[in-house]
Amino acid sequence: MGNAVDYTKKHADAVTADCDHDGVAVAINKFAK
Repeated sequence: MGNAVDYTKKHADAVTADCDHDGVAVAINKFAK
C-alpha cells in the first residue's frame, strides 16, 4: 500500500495506491487480469 513506511515500499515487489485512494482495488485490478 502507498501508505506503508518507506523501508517496506523500497523492498516490495509492487506498491499500489494508499488506503484513501482504493489501493486494494487498484492492486486487484492490476494483478487479477
